[in-house]
Amino acid sequence: MISPFRRSLILIGIALALPLCVVTALLVSSMLRSQEGEVQREALDRAREIVALSDSRLEADLSALRVLATASTMRTHDWVGALARADRVAHINKHWRMIFVSDLSTGKEILNTMRPDRSPTPGFEDVLQGAHPEREGFGAVTRKVDGCPCIFLHVPIDDGSGTYVLSVGIDPAVYQSILMSHIAHGLVSAIVDRKGLFIARSLDADNRVGTPATSYVREAITHGNEGFYPGITLEGFKNYSAYHISDLSGWSAHVAVASALIDTPKIWSNATLVGGGGLSLLLAAGLITFALNDIAVRRRTAERLAQAQKMEAIGQLAGGIAHDLNNLLTPVIGGLDLIQRGAHDERLKRLAANALEAARRGERLTRQLLTFSRGHKFKIEPIDLGEIVGSMTDLLRRTVGSSVGVTLDIDSDARWVTSDATQIEVALINLALNARDAMPQGGTIVVSTEKAQVEHKNFVALIVKDTGTGMTPEVAARASDPFFTTKSTGKGTGLGLAQAAFIAAQSGGSLQIDSQVGRGTSIRMLFPAATPNMPPALVKPAAAPTNANGSFAEIMIVDDDDYVRTFVADALLDAGYSVIALANGPAALARIADQGPDLLLTDYSMPEMTGTELIERARMEQPDLPIILISGYLDGADLGALDHIPVLSKPVSAPELLTAVERALKPADQLAT
Repeated sequence: MISPFRRSLILIGIALALPLCVVTALLVSSMLRSQEGEVQREALDRAREIVALSDSRLEADLSALRVLATASTMRTHDWVGALARADRVAHINKHWRMIFVSDLSTGKEILNTMRPDRSPTPGFEDVLQGAHPEREGFGAVTRKVDGCPCIFLHVPIDDGSGTYVLSVGIDPAVYQSILMSHIAHGLVSAIVDRKGLFIARSLDADNRVGTPATSYVREAITHGNEGFYPGITLEGFKNYSAYHISDLSGWSAHVAVASALIDTPKIWSNATLVGGGGLSLLLAAGLITFALNDIAVRRRTAERLAQAQKMEAIGQLAGGIAHDLNNLLTPVIGGLDLIQRGAHDERLKRLAANALEAARRGERLTRQLLTFSRGHKFKIEPIDLGEIVGSMTDLLRRTVGSSVGVTLDIDSDARWVTSDATQIEVALINLALNARDAMPQGGTIVVSTEKAQVEHKNFVALIVKDTGTGMTPEVAARASDPFFTTKSTGKGTGLGLAQAAFIAAQSGGSLQIDSQVGRGTSIRMLFPAATPNMPPALVKPAAAPTNANGSFAEIMIVDDDDYVRTFVADALLDAGYSVIALANGPAALARIADQGPDLLLTDYSMPEMTGTELIERARMEQPDLPIILISGYLDGADLGALDHIPVLSKPVSAPELLTAVERALKPADQLAT
């Protein structure tokens, strides 16, 4: 059987032997011209998309700015109140770098959120570019205002005076993100303002934002709303660019196309028409090149698909393993917890406590597996930094290698914070890897905690300090920016510090960097301090719980795992409940149809019938039946209209189980009190 590759070569050989070279030349010429036009149309469509997205972003910012301009504090010139309101709005809009109120009659600034002390802002005169007392305006992008590369938008304040203008400095990174998501890798494309200054650029954006674009760009935007033009980039690369100008702002997007995609079709088309049969060999070379490129692309696509399928399979395997482990850990943790609480022998208590701690480590492992298999949602709760760091010490040492020492200095009074334990573990690994890379000859990493106060609020700092090469002030200032890295290609993603900063911010804190060249780096993640999370006391009613009829409350347990079902049943029986334990949904429905329980507690993932299907069918039989859903693998499950039902995540302890059951059985009026 001939392989697809050899079949392609044979077809190309036959094409070379065809006597109708002229006809072939005409067909090829038409195809190449069509390809050239398609490339231009695609580039122009991308430019339009970039402008549309940029306009949407501008409209959103202008809308927010208009609302702020109508605030009573603005219209009545209550500048202290206006500053406070502007600070709140800036906090919501993270890409707003600074907010100004200016008096156009005097050309002076009234307030600036970056300078609440009202000290003069360096370069303030550039803020007023494009400002007008009667209409909204767009200023040029500038680097001169307080060292900030910003784009200024202006909205007049309607106070009757016609002299005050509200302005906001926008971080160009917003438009950089829009640009980078719509261009091909390696091509030079940009967004420029109406004066031809760079707002965003795919290459060397940090140095180019706010500087003039090439003469080709500035010439193009003076000749119509959109088009296609040849040019040479600031780096000396020849290319063609499609551009489109925004009707809203006058900004324009310029999407580059490799010159070969335009010039080559033109050359081939002309040569084919002129040479006819004599140029058929060159045509064949082009066809061969196309075929080989197509084969290479298909091979790479197949490899990427195989890799994606492999990762999906690994993720599914990890999720399945985590689900089974959660089922196993539920009776283990619950049983050990009951033993520890009920034992009178100190040695037995100690052994149970050690075993329970080992089981809790297994619980953390399953949480990490689930994070890997399907993504992790932030679960903000009180956590013990000392416990997390202590449990990760061996992993950190293995991660950084034998040439780097890892020591701990955990303050006993600076341990409890509000955050997500799994995300902190991820951040610690990333920070340790960064520290290791900064110490190629070896060194020491110190992980410590200490109390901190920010604006009269209590925080706890998790500090990772190394003895490495350190960073210059310029590098340190950008170190937590996404994708910023000083490492060589392939050595780093630039996401480690950015992720750590994101985790701290999501928890209500921040990230600080203290670094000096030759003296190492200290990374401080600030988390809100929390009250130690004491384990709940065992919930056991003083008298046997009863239902509305005065008899023992009857609870139906449905779980296909024998160990989980046995543990839950034992815990409920010890608490005085009457228990019906079943292994599947059909058996549960048959019992509910005969005589409904006072509470249904069901697993989600079961054969024959899932937990949600059981709940829907049970509600048809008994509409007011209280229900609790319990599972070790619910993320991604389709709960539909059942998302209001209480959910317990495996592994679950006896106190958690009994608390949930007690709440589910309470009447609504008692819960409200």
